[in-house]
Amino acid sequence: MDFRLLNGKPKVTMIERFDQTVKLIYPDNTSCKEFPNIHSCIIYIDEKNWAVNVEHLHGDRKEIEKSNK
Repeated sequence: MDFRLLNGKPKVTMIERFDQTVKLIYPDNTSCKEFPNIHSCIIYIDEKNWAVNVEHLHGDRKEIEKSNK
């Protein structure tokens, strides 16, 4: 186990589809939620105080980080 991942926040998986919609898989791995875009998903994750453990994003990571600031 990589203990650097243990920061106390529940982990979620975020999947961006080719049509720019996003599917978020909850920490319990049995529930999920759909979002119209990555920005609304990130806002939801922040509100829940979750951390993204696995990302499947189609955009350039640097561009995605810029758009979140």
